[in-house]
Amino acid sequence: LCEQLVNKMTAVVNNLSAVVDLHNSSASLRVDDVPFTTWPVERFYETACDVVAAFAKELGVKKCLVQEVAMQADEKALSFYVTAWTYQAYIDGETQLTLEAMVHEVGLK
Repeated sequence: LCEQLVNKMTAVVNNLSAVVDLHNSSASLRVDDVPFTTWPVERFYETACDVVAAFAKELGVKKCLVQEVAMQADEKALSFYVTAWTYQAYIDGETQLTLEAMVHEVGLK
């Protein structure tokens, strides 16, 4: 499930990259054609890249934890792995705030 989410996010970022290229190469686009409230297309793309990178790092941690839990019998170590799974070090407050700002930029909130 996590891997599918990261793959979909990566696909969205790739689409945004194409939108940036189109926006930069097309002189016919007016300022009011930009689909975001206040951000330029490039900023939205860069922000999306940062968010996807954070989720991809977190996915790497989750994959590692799954492999380690499968081979672990020690209760203290398992407790540590549960804590590490729950903590989500790469999905910090800044990433969550960035996601919230992106939702506002597209007018969904």
